[in-house]
Amino acid sequence: MKRIFSMDISSHRSSLIDSVAVQAADIIYAVTTSHKQYICYYFPAAEGKVRTLGDDIPDPWRSAQRNYDAVAVKLQAAVAATLERELGPSLPGGGGGGGAGRSPPPSSFSITARDPLQPVFP
Repeated sequence: MKRIFSMDISSHRSSLIDSVAVQAADIIYAVTTSHKQYICYYFPAAEGKVRTLGDDIPDPWRSAQRNYDAVAVKLQAAVAATLERELGPSLPGGGGGGGAGRSPPPSSFSITARDPLQPVFP
């Protein structure tokens, strides 16, 4: 990841979604529609909070590093497009948020749902 995006995420650890996280979240981003369905099925309180990044992002679990790298690039593009769509073009660097009548984006954190039969990208 560092060689692609010049960032060190070695201290990042994914976590399982739980009812406390769902309750605390304003918005939950799922990678695909099936992830969204999983979250809403197991956490009905998430209904209306869950949005998807897209369905064309594969899960690289247990595959070669090049697959993880390719997914990282797709995720970066999906997150940028989502921010642009949902927050608008007014953040520094074209990211969105902060326009007239808009609040700045909230502090971010990630939630990962893990279906034991279908692992998801952490």
